[in-house]
Amino acid sequence: MQAPYAEISRYLGYKGSAPDQQTKLLIDECYAELMQVATPRAVSKQLPAQTANNKVIICNHTIDSPKFAKHLGNIESVYLLCITLGIGVDKLLLTYSKTHVTKQVIMQACAAAAIEEFADQQEDEITKKVESQGLFTRKRFSPGYGDVSLEHQPWMLNQTQATKLIGIELTDSLMLRPSKSVTAIIGVSKTKSCVVHKCDICTQTNCAYKQNN
Repeated sequence: MQAPYAEISRYLGYKGSAPDQQTKLLIDECYAELMQVATPRAVSKQLPAQTANNKVIICNHTIDSPKFAKHLGNIESVYLLCITLGIGVDKLLLTYSKTHVTKQVIMQACAAAAIEEFADQQEDEITKKVESQGLFTRKRFSPGYGDVSLEHQPWMLNQTQATKLIGIELTDSLMLRPSKSVTAIIGVSKTKSCVVHKCDICTQTNCAYKQNN
């Protein structure tokens, strides 16, 4: 599998320039090693949902988020999506943090790009399924972005049984473990909407990884 150079370079901080040949070779080495230990797994669950009064209501669970509610619009359900690259990636990153700092930094970027690529694949599968039913999806959005609190993480893991099925747990600070894991919500609607990237919704202004679409 070829390394996604553009995404990895972005996570490494390259802006408007490409890594030199030596760095590219190190990226290839790190990405190949990462893929050997990664065990990508995903679980999803569809639930009825609606938006009202700047809130997103999924079954009896309420997300108070004007920006997210606006992004979803007139929905009738959502998919809760949880994915992970597995604990092997965390162990590899820990090893290199002690033995080879440069490789650890590049490995972190490779892992970040890999989890996003896997998330894109899972979202595409859900979108194809939804479109086969004559419906449309809204781009995925995760707790921690914009005004969607991390406090919704426990509920999402509980609903999808992600801890039991794919091994995702939460730290006391509501961060996901393994670290290269993602939770996201994908809206389902009868109407099509303009594609909005999550970076356009997020209110953080000093993020080094912000994408300008």
